[in-house]
Amino acid sequence: MDVKTARTLRNAVQIRGLILRDNAHPIVRDSKRNALRFFIKDVNKEEIEVVYYGAKPDAFDTAPGTAAHGYVRKEGGRDIFVSDSLVVQCPSKYNDETSVYRRTASAAK
Repeated sequence: MDVKTARTLRNAVQIRGLILRDNAHPIVRDSKRNALRFFIKDVNKEEIEVVYYGAKPDAFDTAPGTAAHGYVRKEGGRDIFVSDSLVVQCPSKYNDETSVYRRTASAAK
């Protein structure tokens, strides 16, 4: 599901997108709350901050993108996606020319 649609729903959904890794989109680990905060951009170039509660997946640091399950809520006047489940894309799947991950990444640029 895209970010824009997820913002309109009040139930749990799954969103997919590229993990943004730049100064404007920091990746922050909050060890006290066991939370990982990062931003993704979907195929429509819509961005949202994701807060995932749980252990950081092993391949997160090299993964091009992710699928997150959860819901959108307001925090400090802006939308964030609160995730209870996170699946990162394997870089080898991303590099395969026929992969849906590669097509998603190309569309998000």
